[in-house]
Amino acid sequence: MNYEMVRKVLVALEREGVRYTVFGAAALNLHGLARFTEDLDVLVQPDRDNIERLKRALRAVFDDPHIEEIAADDLLGDYPAVRRAVPHEARDRAAEGSG
Repeated sequence: MNYEMVRKVLVALEREGVRYTVFGAAALNLHGLARFTEDLDVLVQPDRDNIERLKRALRAVFDDPHIEEIAADDLLGDYPAVRRAVPHEARDRAAEGSG
């Protein structure tokens, strides 16, 4: 995930009021410690309203119908993890500013 894509996702998360924390290599990059990464690791506070804000933020950046598959119940259970991969076409459109 390139810098512009990370910026778009973070702007959307902030605009929607998502409660989250960035971690992993992207967090290091944001602190000025260059590290190659192709993903953005985000820990999202697992409550139903916040998950709906997350989905709105993701829809604002990506044209991906699978965003609707993210369910609060998945993040409120015993193993609160959901891994989302952005399809290349959606990633390319969002990077160009049309997604």
